[in-house]
Amino acid sequence: MAIIVHEIVSRTSLPVGVNIIMEPGDTSVLAVAKAAGAKFVRSISFNEAMVSNFGIYQGASRGVYRYQKIN
Repeated sequence: MAIIVHEIVSRTSLPVGVNIIMEPGDTSVLAVAKAAGAKFVRSISFNEAMVSNFGIYQGASRGVYRYQKIN
């Protein structure tokens, strides 16, 4: 996915973002965005608990912010 996003980033002047739906661990979206040079991310990890068609999802914003500070 990072290769595809990088190709899009290199071919446009528009800001490009990354969204990985229901990713495990919730940090993969940040890793892909950083590797590809994307300007923003969308992630459900910033939500609190929610019920979806996949079941109950518990957000992991603390882990995402911690990962962002390290990288």
